[in-house]
Formats: sequence, C-alpha cells, structure tokens
Amino acid sequence: MKSNQLLSIIGAGGHTRAVIGLLIDNELPIEGFYDTNIKEGEEILGIKGSLIDNLPDTSQLILAIGNNEKRSLFYTKYKQRIYQPTIAHNSAYINSSVVLKNSSLIFPGAHINSCVFIGENNIINTKSIIEHESIIKNNSHISVGSIICGRVEIGNNCFVGAGAIIKDQLTICDNVTIGAGAVVVNNISNPGIYVGNPAKKIR
Repeated sequence: MKSNQLLSIIGAGGHTRAVIGLLIDNELPIEGFYDTNIKEGEEILGIKGSLIDNLPDTSQLILAIGNNEKRSLFYTKYKQRIYQPTIAHNSAYINSSVVLKNSSLIFPGAHINSCVFIGENNIINTKSIIEHESIIKNNSHISVGSIICGRVEIGNNCFVGAGAIIKDQLTICDNVTIGAGAVVVNNISNPGIYVGNPAKKIR
C-alpha cells in the first residue's frame, strides 16, 4: 500500500509507536504526530511530534489512540480528514471475502478469516484472530493475541483484552470491556467490564 498523501498522526502514547511502525512498513509517508500534551520536537522512530494546535490543514489523519472513547471523539471531530482506507500490515492474513469498512488499523500477524465484517475505526491488534462470519462493528479494539471464534458479533465501542477468547456464535453488546485472558462462553447483553474464566461482570 502506497500513498502520495502526507499523513499526520494524532496521539503520542504507546500505541503511537505501533502505528508509526505500521505506516513505515506499509511505505506510507508520515508528516508528523500531534498531541495535546507533548514536548515540541519529541521524536518517535525518527518522526517529529508537535502540539495538536500545530496540526497542518492539508494532511490526512491517522488516529493512534488505543482508548475507544477518545478515539471515537477524534474520529467524529475529524471524520472528513481521516485517511479512509483500512491499513493492514503485509503479514496479516485477510481472506478475500472479508468486508473492510473505513479507517481501521490491522497489525502484524492478525488473522481474519472468511466472510468477516470489520466496521469503521477499529483496531485489530497483533496476532489477534477473527474467525469466519464474525462481525466487528465500529470503534472497537481487538487486543493482542485475542481469539474471536466463528459467527461472533461484537458491538460498537468494545474492548477485547489481550489473550481473551470469545466462544463461537455469541453476541457482545455495545460498550463492553473484556479483560485480558478472559474466556467468554455466554452472550453479553449488558454494558460493563467482564473478566475471568468463565467471564463475569465485575462492574
């Protein structure tokens, strides 16, 4: 994937390192990165940062924000400027039948199998697995090494923690956080935080 359009990154946290690496590996041109709390001229992987007040008017934007709520706010605010194609690392497997909507990021080693639907503004993180016919709606984060079995539906604004497993044919409603290593064996119909094996709501 190549682009002649300069890309500006919003965010300066840990996830920004992963996003810059993804863009570099995909040979996409990075203009800089921006945040509300950053030391002027700070560098990450050779890319210079600046305060968000200095964001150029002309570049397209990439959101390097792991937190779903914050990423959603910026996505709504800057939607007309967000870089639309979903960006996938060349080591990710994406079956040809997968439907990818706009502006998601797919990291190294992710595996997305047949007939999966990925909505807008999602993070599909390193070595996560999304099996056949599953649906990931909008603005969710599927963390490192998590496993989404076949025919699972995950709602908007969900976070699936590192190494979590969701059993096949389950539905997860909007605004759910599933803790690292949790095993989900039943549908989740109430927003909240779920942890453990089997996963149970803690708040």
